[in-house]
Order: sequence, then C-alpha cells, then structure tokens
Amino acid sequence: MWMRELVEAIRHHSGLTDDEIIAAGKAEGQSLCAGFACLPETERFYNDNEASIWELLGEVADEQGKTLHDLIGSLPGRYKDVLDFKDRLARFALAEAGRWLEQERL
Repeated sequence: MWMRELVEAIRHHSGLTDDEIIAAGKAEGQSLCAGFACLPETERFYNDNEASIWELLGEVADEQGKTLHDLIGSLPGRYKDVLDFKDRLARFALAEAGRWLEQERL
C-alpha cells in the first residue's frame, strides 16, 4: 500500500518513530516535530513527496465526499504564499499518516 511508503518517507525525512508520527497525527500535524519544525523542512518534504501528497488529498476528498478544492479549503490556516501552502499540505500528510499508522496498530 502506498500509505506505507508515505510513512517511510516521513521516517526517512524526519527520523521520527512510529509513536512520534502517531502523536503528530493526533496534533493534526501542527506539532513542531523533527523534520516539520520550520518552513524549509516542510517545503523539502512536500517537494520530495508531492505526488504522494496529492494522491492522499484525492483519496481523503473522495472519502469525505468533498472536492479537492473544498478539502484544501477546509484545512486550518491561511496561505500567504506557495511556501505556506506546501507547509500546510506537508503537515496534512503527516497528520493523515499518523492516523493511518495508529489504525494499523489496532
């Protein structure tokens, strides 16, 4: 499953453990954890995993019965520029990966 690959990408990018990824999921990706603490880090993660992030966005939008535009619009935060947008989507991926990983443990 491609979600495992996204979790691996998070581990590789940040060095986070499974427990830390799950905690980030519970914090909606807003925690200042390794690899996601500042804009250059989240931009690098986004750029390295852009296709997977957009695949995830599409799947979550479908699951929620939303358009991609509506899903992105429902994410917290305001986007001043492209860097903010990439940051939010990287954090969204981190949060979703944490929730997925927690479900896998059940």
